[in-house]
Amino acid sequence: MYICEEPPAYSEFDPNQQLAGIEEPTDSTNLTGQSDATFTKLSAEIRRLDERLLNKYLPLYRGYQEIGHRVIHGEIADWSKVDREGVCAKFNISDNQFQLAIYPVDEEVDGFVSLYLECMYSEHTKDHPHICVYFCLALSNPADPSVCWRQAFEHRFTYGSNLHGSGRFIERRALKSILDGHSRPILEHGRVRVSAFVRVIYDETGIMWGEGLRKRSLYPITRCAGIRLHPDYPYLGILLQTLYHMKAVRHSIYLAPTHGLAPTRSVICAIKRVFLNLETSTTFVHIGELVRALRHEAGEMCTALNRQQFDSLVHKYVADALQTTVATGITRKLFRGRVRTSVCTPDAQLRAVDVEDFYTLQLTVRGCLNLRESFEDFCRPRVLDSSCLHSGQQRGRLSAYKTTSFDSLPPVLRIYLDSPSGSQAKGHSGNADPYEYPPAIDLGEYITDPDSSSATWRYAAYGVYLRSQTSATYGYTFYLCPGKPNKWVEFAGDTVAPERQYNVFASCPVADPVSIVRKSSKAPYAKQGNVCGLIYIREDLRELILRSGDIHRLHSILSH
Repeated sequence: MYICEEPPAYSEFDPNQQLAGIEEPTDSTNLTGQSDATFTKLSAEIRRLDERLLNKYLPLYRGYQEIGHRVIHGEIADWSKVDREGVCAKFNISDNQFQLAIYPVDEEVDGFVSLYLECMYSEHTKDHPHICVYFCLALSNPADPSVCWRQAFEHRFTYGSNLHGSGRFIERRALKSILDGHSRPILEHGRVRVSAFVRVIYDETGIMWGEGLRKRSLYPITRCAGIRLHPDYPYLGILLQTLYHMKAVRHSIYLAPTHGLAPTRSVICAIKRVFLNLETSTTFVHIGELVRALRHEAGEMCTALNRQQFDSLVHKYVADALQTTVATGITRKLFRGRVRTSVCTPDAQLRAVDVEDFYTLQLTVRGCLNLRESFEDFCRPRVLDSSCLHSGQQRGRLSAYKTTSFDSLPPVLRIYLDSPSGSQAKGHSGNADPYEYPPAIDLGEYITDPDSSSATWRYAAYGVYLRSQTSATYGYTFYLCPGKPNKWVEFAGDTVAPERQYNVFASCPVADPVSIVRKSSKAPYAKQGNVCGLIYIREDLRELILRSGDIHRLHSILSH
């Protein structure tokens, strides 16, 4: 069984295609209940304010995308006649039925008004396991809606948690009091307006706002299994995941001859064993055999290698093991690029050119705000010697300078970023300037002769390495896009979880735009570390590398 043969089973909802026309109109309703309370309709003036108030009370943020929204109001004409049974109003948003319920007297929380939003599950909606709703509940003065008490909420409605709001929404006595900044109370002449501003949010991961759903070692949604972290090689699991989810590489490794080899003494045999376990395991996978094989073949020196050196060592073992198979040279073709360095001495009219292969690219973060600036820094002309002056030259003239460009970039571009200075170098994320990297980037301007090849130089992000440093050890988190474009997975130790694309590329935390009541207080999303590596794949080869095992076709394309 090949767990990753099919793309991750995310929702097929395309917000770019479906947002138009879904938006529900604002509405007023008659509230129903056991009391004899009477209700009146809202004025046209208030209805015109609804759209503006929706954007004020529930501004979209952090890349959230809306499936549909609605504003619902109910006006209670005589508050004194509303009894303990409460009143409610039902309404629909995008085939989901909701109910707004108000209880003037809560038996469990005496002295407070309770206000809730309930998702009404039925036979029609039983196939929807959850609905993510961003909503605001409000009580206001019908004559002046700016006199208002409101609370915003985020909630994942499920069968077992289909009611959400506040049992202590507001004290009953506060309804008749004049709030700060206002000249009149909410409850006036026995009348009050009950409102719900509701947005149904698209859940692109399937686990959004789900408490405890991220701590799993296998996710059916992503069809990815975790790898148990080894203390001596914290980045080994990440390296294996990047190779495993390239189907072309995985199938090439399966072709390597390992008959008669023990997984504790052969690196390629151990890697093959790990990959087979990743396909069939129902929990995280151990890599103890691979560690023993590395120590057997490379000795204890491999523990002293940095991440880039260790990465190169493992890739060398894989490339060597494929020499006698039809996949010979496939990994070198996938990861090899060519860089051209030119040294010019204008006064002597001399020019030296050096062209060499590279398999990983080291870029600087210092002084750069984003990935493109790092490439520009790598390729910009540099002075080699400004102190050696020829006779007759004016002081300060340059004697030589170096320029760098790429004859070609590898189909799979592995980028290592140096450690930034200051607070980030000490592992304190959020204090240094944010570093931005895009979901896609065109690198054609850095190619020596872009017209000499039919290849496209547009790349899509495939992997993002994050590093956080504690007082004793380094920890790594890795984001990977192994299936459909823009569908990301987070690997943190041996746990696996889908991740929103916004969170992968957000360069800094974003505060809540309004005060939001949640079950558990949580800080705005922030990366748990600093970016230290990136992997990009050529867009025209992405499907072939990640989701096709046709090694012969890949050989043919990469040979041209």
